[in-house]
Amino acid sequence: QLQLNGVEVVTGQTADAEYVKAAAPDAVILAVGGLRPQLEFASTAGTRVMTMDELGQGVDGSEIVVLGSNAQAVDAVQYLQAQGKHVTIVTEDSADNLGKGQSSWVRTFTNPMIYVRGTRVWQHAKLLSVNDGSVTFSGETGVDMTVKADTVIDARDMLPNTALVDALDGIQTVAVGDCNKPFN
Repeated sequence: QLQLNGVEVVTGQTADAEYVKAAAPDAVILAVGGLRPQLEFASTAGTRVMTMDELGQGVDGSEIVVLGSNAQAVDAVQYLQAQGKHVTIVTEDSADNLGKGQSSWVRTFTNPMIYVRGTRVWQHAKLLSVNDGSVTFSGETGVDMTVKADTVIDARDMLPNTALVDALDGIQTVAVGDCNKPFN
């Protein structure tokens, strides 16, 4: 279909603003995915802080805290539970949003499994500090809580990634998908 409609596909080339402007396209459709939020805390001697992108490298210890409650966070929790890890979720969202981004049918099965396997969900909570072997967060009751944590995984919601669109003045652009409105 692309060839029939005269669409040129270029691979092996970084599509930065300079390259796109030089190509002088009629329009640009941008689908580059969302951006991960910057880590707000650093690792300590007793607690490693990592991004979702680093999860495949393995986690330290058995006490894991996952920040966030979107579909990626829930997937990470289930992955860690399957490895025998004890997982705690700290999320600014309500527990009703656990697994947001998943279909209601998937949430019907995954969410109960998370609870049955011992995961505690701290809703309306914000991480305050990463300590040596623990984290402290504010809870919805107004009381600061501290739980064990060998590793913290930042799985918070992604952010829009429209820098390229913003740099393409004078060219018709459309941002689609997570780069425009990330949800999970």
